[in-house]
Amino acid sequence: MAVEVPASVNKDGLKGINLDIPKGFLYLLSNYVGTYDLITEAAVMAKKDYALQAILVSPVVNKAKNASEMLDHFIEENKPWLDYLK
Repeated sequence: MAVEVPASVNKDGLKGINLDIPKGFLYLLSNYVGTYDLITEAAVMAKKDYALQAILVSPVVNKAKNASEMLDHFIEENKPWLDYLK
């Protein structure tokens, strides 16, 4: 995961600039990192249950109802690329 932050660059090199980032934002970012980690593991390990967990922990998902059915539909519609998750 890459996060852009301000820095100072001069003849002495690169020095990051400390930011006062709200704690809530840091936790949200941490949640996104965990979601992307699960997505990556689902792909690498061919684990459908990891893909479902990634959906359920995603900060943009606000309803868990039918998540499993939605994943099945998504895999079916994208068979050439996601069929290995069955």
